[in-house]
Amino acid sequence: MNWGNYLVVGMIAFMSFIVGSVLYMVNQDTDSLEQSDYYDKGLHYSEEYTRKENLSRDKATPILRIKTDTLLVHFANSENNGTMWWKRPSDGRLDREESFRISDENLLIPIATYASGHWQIQLRWESHGVQYQSDHNLFVP
Repeated sequence: MNWGNYLVVGMIAFMSFIVGSVLYMVNQDTDSLEQSDYYDKGLHYSEEYTRKENLSRDKATPILRIKTDTLLVHFANSENNGTMWWKRPSDGRLDREESFRISDENLLIPIATYASGHWQIQLRWESHGVQYQSDHNLFVP
């Protein structure tokens, strides 16, 4: 074969790769950059912004620590009630939601049943009539 044949074979291979990539992307069910509830989040953004401003103003960021098979969440204030969302970036089927109501500053959550790896945790809670929201990244061993 001469170099002209190699050039034609190379162009056909490259065009096949491009067509295959396009077909693969078109056949995907979801877009990883698009959130399913983006419209609802946009409508309630001012509420989320207010909760995060309250967190910053009151210096009420909770501290998360893992001790053996328990997650310790230490809040700045007592009388906390709210919701904790566990989001798994690699597998959305593992996402969880937990409600809590505690009278002191410490919340203990057993995490022995949680899959090890990276988790994104979103906390929304109310303490003494003030609403807060905090986002955390956590690695469960």
